[in-house]
Amino acid sequence: MAIELTALDYCIILTSVWNDTHVLKNTFYYKSTGIGGDASTLASAFIADILPAWIDTITAATVLSDVYVFNLVEEADFFNADPATAGTRGTSDMPTFVGWYFRYFRPSRAVGNGRKTVGVISEGDVADGVATVTAEGFLQTLAGVLQTPVTGLFSTEWTPCIARTEEVPQEGDPTKMKRVPAELFPIERVEYVKVSSQNTRKR
Repeated sequence: MAIELTALDYCIILTSVWNDTHVLKNTFYYKSTGIGGDASTLASAFIADILPAWIDTITAATVLSDVYVFNLVEEADFFNADPATAGTRGTSDMPTFVGWYFRYFRPSRAVGNGRKTVGVISEGDVADGVATVTAEGFLQTLAGVLQTPVTGLFSTEWTPCIARTEEVPQEGDPTKMKRVPAELFPIERVEYVKVSSQNTRKR
């Protein structure tokens, strides 16, 4: 299949640092409505609309250190922001490979479902391997904002998407292949699923 990206398609890489030692990354895709806006305004909208709910699910030792936004077509359209924002939950941290697992549901068979794993999480928010009642509340809140277009203080909207990826030759060494986004599909919905022990934050 051909790559079908447009100048309305963006990627966001959210970097967190736990205990000043362990780096965690999550990747997001958004499609602009096309009414103004660029990587800088998307970064501001993402920080305003997503991060308040995000930090309410992770521990105080986990700091959101970088929001890197870039247009998937226009190379000059990119922006870095440093939110320098820590989580709000307790200090009894679980291992870094344990996190809250969310599923991004696909709109059609043209693309697979997506997933996010959010961490680091507090032991006090988990009982017998499942989220406590209190945790369920803030996890449903996060699922709600993840499935909602971001606007921040601006009129432009960006719709959350799942990326269909393809293998292409690497620059400088065409004998090696890498996976790149090829087309973005607006999501159907996002749901919190379970406590995950698999390190899936790079997807």
